[in-house]
Amino acid sequence: MTRHLAAILAADVVGYSAMMGADQEGTLAALRSLRSEVFSPTVAGHRGKVVKSMGDGWLVEFGSSADAVTCAMQVQDRVAGQEKIRLRIGIHIGDIVHEDEDVFGDGVNVAARLEALADPGTVAISDAVFSSLDGTLQPSFDDLGTRELKNISRPIQVWGRGKSASGSADRVSGNALSSQTGFPQLAVLPVSSSDVREEISELASALTADFANFLGGARWLKSRVQEVPSPSANVLETVLRARGDRLRLEARVLAPDGAQLWTGKYDGSLADSFDWQDEVGSAIASETLTALLDHERARLAGKTLDEMSAKECYVSGLMSVELVDWDAMSNALECLAAAIEKDPSFTEAYSDAIVYYFAASSIGYADLVEFYGERFGQWMAAAGAHIQASPMIELALGIGMFRSAGDVTALRRAIRSALRRAPFTIEVVLFSGWGHAWMGEPEPAIDCFRQNDRAIRFSPFVAAAAAGLSFALLQAGKDEEAILEAKRGLELTTEFSTLHRVIASASAHLGRMEEAYDALRENERINPGDTIQMGWKRNAFADTPGTRRYYEGLRLAGMPEGDE
Repeated sequence: MTRHLAAILAADVVGYSAMMGADQEGTLAALRSLRSEVFSPTVAGHRGKVVKSMGDGWLVEFGSSADAVTCAMQVQDRVAGQEKIRLRIGIHIGDIVHEDEDVFGDGVNVAARLEALADPGTVAISDAVFSSLDGTLQPSFDDLGTRELKNISRPIQVWGRGKSASGSADRVSGNALSSQTGFPQLAVLPVSSSDVREEISELASALTADFANFLGGARWLKSRVQEVPSPSANVLETVLRARGDRLRLEARVLAPDGAQLWTGKYDGSLADSFDWQDEVGSAIASETLTALLDHERARLAGKTLDEMSAKECYVSGLMSVELVDWDAMSNALECLAAAIEKDPSFTEAYSDAIVYYFAASSIGYADLVEFYGERFGQWMAAAGAHIQASPMIELALGIGMFRSAGDVTALRRAIRSALRRAPFTIEVVLFSGWGHAWMGEPEPAIDCFRQNDRAIRFSPFVAAAAAGLSFALLQAGKDEEAILEAKRGLELTTEFSTLHRVIASASAHLGRMEEAYDALRENERINPGDTIQMGWKRNAFADTPGTRRYYEGLRLAGMPEGDE
């Protein structure tokens, strides 16, 4: 018998007995689909272990509260679209004991009572769990007050996600694009294996979760785990073979018409399965996105913007922005402007156009800012009429109000609301990080940039994330880390001037003047005549110690002050 501290997730299917009585065959089929497509991969992807299965419920052990909460939120979000199955979930962190293939203890008892307290489709957590979450997850939860739980000797402070404290519905919105048609689709089939060993099954589920999470970072792609793909979807199909300690994962990507777009094989061993999982998950996600990007670009290559639909223009814009150089930003804004012109009701295009407009301003592309200046006002006005349409629109408007009028309150409110509604949408977390950085709040900015760092690698925003994280680290006085992150961004593109300015400032603070001078020369190559005052003007940073530290480093590196 061993006792240890763990986070326990208790999940229960709502109305299971009534469902079985009404339609046993349909209920069992829905449960099988839930387990294979949602529950098992998501649990494995967050390093959870099912310690008890009751047919209509599960107890899952996690090493951290953050993993347990993230898993619960993602499970509920993915189940939300299913009509037949609804779950209640409770989470607590406490001592547990394993004995005779069962699990006992305070962590289990409180989690089970919290699950019973939760409304269908929601997550209830204890104050001990809530207190351990960072600023990207806490906004998703409401204070439900102190509750007396059955057979629990002490009152428990309860926090809930999915319902407000008054009990009114508060359905969390994810990526608004996920519910729209007209975008490329990808069905991620659960990794299959004929090996019945538990460790092989767990590895297969974990790989499935990795593929789903990594590929979910591509906003232009509508991807989900499915046992039976729709006829219009591309398909990622993987088979895990095992012989003794040896592993082989065979993967292929198929177009909707069955044409093979890519295939690959990856060998490994059970002894190194964790490292192998990370390596293979990243590699296959990267190859899949490359194959689909090439396929989609080839499909659109023969079309002009005039010939494209609004959604095709939008997808082209998202696929253009990755390198963050002048050409990339120009193409992205041109495509987004065309999407808006073709379909003025296409709300997501407004949010991206607003954010990219300010990105171009921050980097120093004054000609783009001038060219789209009049349309920017129109975009802001149109987006304001649809503020509840998606978290990204709400966040973009907050950024717009801060950057144009210095409204810190509006931006802070928008960040909190957007993170509450979509804490796993990469763009929301990324631009929330930039919002905190612009306001001179490096620590919450760093939390945002690091929250989804693995998934961001498979989005168009790798360089933008590297620049944001490096800038926030510089604000926080972590110069060595800032330089390291900026150099990672430069591995993708050498034309993103923010990365060079961060290296110049951080190097100067460290006394590495040759490195500082070299970086400043690169910035001058990209932005001729750049000055301190020009930086203040185009960025509209809040005047905070971290921001002043950034500019002081640039002064030390030799950037001229410029005109007031």
